[in-house]
Amino acid sequence: RLLASWSRLLPAVTGGNLHQAQTIYRTTVRMINTIRQSLQNSADGGSRLVHNSRIELVELVRSLVQRYESQAVSRRQSLTFQTSCESLVIQADVFMLESIVQNLLSNALQYTPEGGSVQVRLNDVESAVELSVQDTGIGIPKEEQELIFRRYYRSPQSLSLYPDGTGIGLSMVKEYVESLQGSIELASSMGQGTEFKVMLPLNEAESDAETVAKEPQADSLAKILIVDDDMDTSQYLFKSVSH
Repeated sequence: RLLASWSRLLPAVTGGNLHQAQTIYRTTVRMINTIRQSLQNSADGGSRLVHNSRIELVELVRSLVQRYESQAVSRRQSLTFQTSCESLVIQADVFMLESIVQNLLSNALQYTPEGGSVQVRLNDVESAVELSVQDTGIGIPKEEQELIFRRYYRSPQSLSLYPDGTGIGLSMVKEYVESLQGSIELASSMGQGTEFKVMLPLNEAESDAETVAKEPQADSLAKILIVDDDMDTSQYLFKSVSH
């Protein structure tokens, strides 16, 4: 509720600059979600509970891609979504799925230069769902491709381009994919681009289900330190992660 109220003030704060207001809002939402994800993972002893529900995956992924269209347009990037399926219904955790898609898509756009392209593809392959996010970005050095899934790891290249990153996103993507009984792989060449490919089981159970990815430790306590030189920002972050 606080974020929704605050977002209505953005056009006035930015002098009517809609793109700037959208950028601030999108960045803030991503930051809050990252903090919540990290806090939830700590509280659950490293992995959060998996709350499965019936999800129409084609519509979900399409709507997530649409959220980033304005960002792509502002950087003269081509952002496309392709699927051979009219509908794909699976049992999965919607929060995890959204986090997976948004992290991969956000990274692809961030590390792709102006004029580049990002393609999101969704298809069913035998008894699995294949989600691909491919870009024409800067690429990932071969020696770093195994390291990028480590929590807090930042490559020298990403640090020089975006020093404010957290190094949390891809580690969470991998954790969530594995919690959903899936797998993730990447193919990348320097200066050519990167493709992340996620494979998830295609299960269409009729009833909602809740499974446990990992038993949480009863005595685990989650702590988070908020540091910012702006008091208003600190108070806003504190209120956001306290609910």
